[in-house]
Amino acid sequence: MKSAYQLAMERLEKQSPSQKLTDDQRSRIAEIDSLYKSKMAEKELLLKDQIQREQVAGKFSEVEKLQQQLSSELRRLAQECESKKEKVREGEPGVRGERREGNGGAGLTSRLHSLAGPH
Repeated sequence: MKSAYQLAMERLEKQSPSQKLTDDQRSRIAEIDSLYKSKMAEKELLLKDQIQREQVAGKFSEVEKLQQQLSSELRRLAQECESKKEKVREGEPGVRGERREGNGGAGLTSRLHSLAGPH
């Protein structure tokens, strides 16, 4: 006898069959995931630092604005990531994560150093 879970999975499979991904699609999806995780982490680092500074300064209206901005930016990046991954799943050729221009991500490092200030 099948469990309720197995029956539900069979019904789901009949309604919308699962899609088999190629190795190339898997690697492109992993690349997109990695890129967007780094973009989200960068946004989070920068905005959380600004939030902390505004809290110390007692500018709580600015803190609220920055928290809303952070939430909005993270949501937008997550949606953008899912959209690109869906295009890969649908088989659109050439959909990859955007490459960072020039210095290969050194922009984050230099920005973090500038935020830290002099030692």
